[in-house]
Amino acid sequence: MFQQTSPEPLDDPATSGNGGTRRYMSPELLDPEKFGSKRSRRTKASDCYALGMVIYEVLSGRIPFSGQPDSAAVLKVLDGVRPASERPRGAEGNLFPHSVWWSMVDCWHRYSDCRPTAWDVLKCFERESESWTPPPPLQMGEDSQPADQSTWYSSDLLPRECVGGGVAVLN
Repeated sequence: MFQQTSPEPLDDPATSGNGGTRRYMSPELLDPEKFGSKRSRRTKASDCYALGMVIYEVLSGRIPFSGQPDSAAVLKVLDGVRPASERPRGAEGNLFPHSVWWSMVDCWHRYSDCRPTAWDVLKCFERESESWTPPPPLQMGEDSQPADQSTWYSSDLLPRECVGGGVAVLN
């Protein structure tokens, strides 16, 4: 279920000259002119985009756009593609409760003013942790994959407070 990832070298072109790792950067940092800016400028909204990528990596065990070169990841981000287009099902889905999933997706909104604040994301995690119960232990099959991948996490519908800007759409 989890894939081991190796750290990228410090001199890797994946890191930008102005700080940050490209595959975690928001579209407006990667191509500021496309979003009406003359230069790349980090903001709370661009940090929130990166937070969504970190949440994805922590819960899935995979770096965003794993298995793809950084140049391809950048092009995908600029085309509106995100690391996951739908919430995982089965055992991996247990790690992404509905409200956490949609909070993460909102962090990736194409337009920075539609992203939630870090506070909104924190409140969503706090609310989810109050009702969280650990999933049953995974029974591993002979191929080291979970034997039963049909488990689906059941949670209440997405609380309104967890939706930054009320928009959570992926292309």
